[in-house]
Amino acid sequence: MRAASAALLAAALCVSMSAAAQSYAGTYTARNPKGATVTGATVTLTLRQDVQGAVAGTFSVDGAALAVHGEVTEDGLLGMVVGEGTRLYILARHEAGRLVVVLAEPNAVGLPNLQAARELVFTPRR
Repeated sequence: MRAASAALLAAALCVSMSAAAQSYAGTYTARNPKGATVTGATVTLTLRQDVQGAVAGTFSVDGAALAVHGEVTEDGLLGMVVGEGTRLYILARHEAGRLVVVLAEPNAVGLPNLQAARELVFTPRR
């Protein structure tokens, strides 16, 4: 599963696509997986999307909020999560009513470190 997520992230980062009709606007929640800095904490992803497919929002965990900026492509939402001392690539896609998010830190040359990418599965907050 991690290999498929990494392959999808790599493909999306290498190919610039036009914005798709899929909406990512909303608030989503997930539990931080085992091995994370704050294991078991609730992670909240809040996104806004404009008509051109540009996305902005916040990625919050344990009281810390990071900015999310990206765009909707044919492969999903592609962008960055940034904050003080933090910079992550993000790829999100809708699957079976949930939002599957892959996060990858940049490697030494600034490309996503796909071997260390993490996947979180978010559910929409209703």
